[in-house]
Amino acid sequence: MTDRKTLKTHISKVEPGWILGKDVCSDEGTVLLSHDTILTEYSLARLQEWNVDIVDVLLEGPCLEPFTKPAPIYSNEDGVFLDMYERSIGTIANLFTEMKTSKMIPLQEFKPIAESVLGQVLGVRGVLTRLRQVKSGDEYTFNHSLNVGIYSALIGSWMNYDETALRQLAMAGLLHDTGKAKISMDILGKPGPLTADEFEIMKRHSLLGYQMIKATAGIAYEVGMAVLQHHERENGTGYPLKLTSENITPFAKIIAVADAYDAITSDRIYKAKRTSYMAADIIREEGFKTFDPMVVQSFLERITASFYADRVRLSNGMIGTIVSVNSERPTRPLIKTDQGFIDLDKIAELNIIEIL
Repeated sequence: MTDRKTLKTHISKVEPGWILGKDVCSDEGTVLLSHDTILTEYSLARLQEWNVDIVDVLLEGPCLEPFTKPAPIYSNEDGVFLDMYERSIGTIANLFTEMKTSKMIPLQEFKPIAESVLGQVLGVRGVLTRLRQVKSGDEYTFNHSLNVGIYSALIGSWMNYDETALRQLAMAGLLHDTGKAKISMDILGKPGPLTADEFEIMKRHSLLGYQMIKATAGIAYEVGMAVLQHHERENGTGYPLKLTSENITPFAKIIAVADAYDAITSDRIYKAKRTSYMAADIIREEGFKTFDPMVVQSFLERITASFYADRVRLSNGMIGTIVSVNSERPTRPLIKTDQGFIDLDKIAELNIIEIL
């Protein structure tokens, strides 16, 4: 927005709760923290580790004071999840840097993250809600790897996979984009759509990640195949091998859905995130062409069930609470507002644009 006011401030003067007014980028152009991120003690510590001295903070009011948003109050389980998530992001960021010059995966460092993911998926209720709450503006690749690990293990649990398989799914999700460590930052950080040639280079990340896994002892075969095939599609339109359904491994089919959903609901350099509702609609519409129908069904049943009681903003500006989810069209729920009930299934022109 052109009317946003920001102030360059030394990191030592910034307080938790202040909001970034502009992206913080590395020397290579990687977005470390994006604008509108609420700064926490953890993110401030990370900025200091990245040797960031100056940030632009958002100002408000006639006196142009730093805009402050109170930190949310977490329950004990929320706090455990948040701590796991933030520590894991920091570790993954360091591991991606290490993998730029390594031919192998630092498996021993990834294992504790996979175990933490599994512990949350198996031992804690409400993981979907917590994951939606903590998704922030941190550098997309690192968040995305952790999110896909969580979503993949969740889908596997909904499909009744055993604990060994869930552990492998969590690891496969964490590692699915490791090949991007070998892709130039000129392409990874490009602030706009890739050219045809650039996209061909980007598509190599599946194979590059698989090659790193093959060079690393102790990683299950299923994990390697999931990393190689996570961009393959049921109808043969994917890459790198244009495989069709019968030749794609079950883990790759799960990660494909987790990967797509998280990408749609995340801020990226050239594309703003869309709501969980929009993402669910996209997955549902495309799902039976390009994704495995069983995976899509398991995923959408749980995702849409988690929408109940969400407080949302509609495209006409109205705010309300979801009171009923239509099993036939779960992304078009019944919403209670101060002006009465609105059934999105009957009003095509209205959409949910924000979860509050």
